[in-house]
Amino acid sequence: MALYKGGLSRRRLLDGGVKAGGAILIGTAIPGAALAKPGPGGFSPDGLKAVTAAMQAAVDKGDAVGVVTLLYRHGTVAQVNAVGFQDQAAKTPMRRDT
Repeated sequence: MALYKGGLSRRRLLDGGVKAGGAILIGTAIPGAALAKPGPGGFSPDGLKAVTAAMQAAVDKGDAVGVVTLLYRHGTVAQVNAVGFQDQAAKTPMRRDT
């Protein structure tokens, strides 16, 4: 099953997600982020939202048909995202266990 279109590799997709959300996750891109209460795993809640948005943007742009991400830190699953389709033709959505 090919989840990536247009020559987008898994590494490139993951690198894009890190670039899109990584700075926010460590709090450097959000003024006053150090004052915000940390979310699951110590991640910034806004940073977690940015990861979801970056993965959805990759699907919306057609760079990927479907993406599943899991962020784990300090013994806690901080976030799981499943966006897009596991089978685009059948419109079968991605699931956490896809």
